[in-house]
Amino acid sequence: MTDEDAEWLPPHTPEAAGVSAPVESSQVALPQIIVGSRELRDEANDCLAVLHAVNDPPRWFVQSDRMFEVVANEKGRQVGREVTEAGLRGCLTRNADFRKKTGKGLVPCFPPLDIPKDILALAPGELGFPVLDGITGVPVIRPDGSIVDTPGYDRPSRLFYSPEAGFQLPAIAEYPSSDHLDVAKGLIDEMLDGFPFADPSSRANGIGGLLTPVLRSAIEGATPVLVVSAPQAATG
Repeated sequence: MTDEDAEWLPPHTPEAAGVSAPVESSQVALPQIIVGSRELRDEANDCLAVLHAVNDPPRWFVQSDRMFEVVANEKGRQVGREVTEAGLRGCLTRNADFRKKTGKGLVPCFPPLDIPKDILALAPGELGFPVLDGITGVPVIRPDGSIVDTPGYDRPSRLFYSPEAGFQLPAIAEYPSSDHLDVAKGLIDEMLDGFPFADPSSRANGIGGLLTPVLRSAIEGATPVLVVSAPQAATG
């Protein structure tokens, strides 16, 4: 095309972007769901089956009686958000091809609005997604004493582990030796070095207060209440 023949092009056309041919739509083979001619419950069940089939590793969960999803925010950090009707409709059209019957046969269509409404109105147990108790950026201890150290959803703890980029957990022996314990104790002593505890008992309780939140999930029953007071103003 010469300068003389050039015409103004809308800013979002393939030609304006320097693309020689239109970008083709996705040709990925997706399951097909027929809508508009069946009971809503059957269409919604088919949609749920599609979501369950692609929910590995888990992305969709149940939390606080609602459908939740874990997604990366603008900083690349995994966060949880409630799934909305519009969001669920978008998930459905990206994971299934919707068709309706016409005189010319099956033709493409959008997911009907009633389907996401019906799915999100289901009881948590009917949704069938795993339960999400929270998202953690640090390794945690399961009730059996083992450690959650693999990124992603952990079914025993019902937590989603999402460490910071570059974080590496040092190898931890299944049966720590006395040398391991000495190293761990040394790290705590170094951290608390110079802190003006009133007496050895206060120091022991302070260490207990540091460890309790880490070990709480592996402790059955109640744990002692921790009361913190300062021996002098501006302590800490």
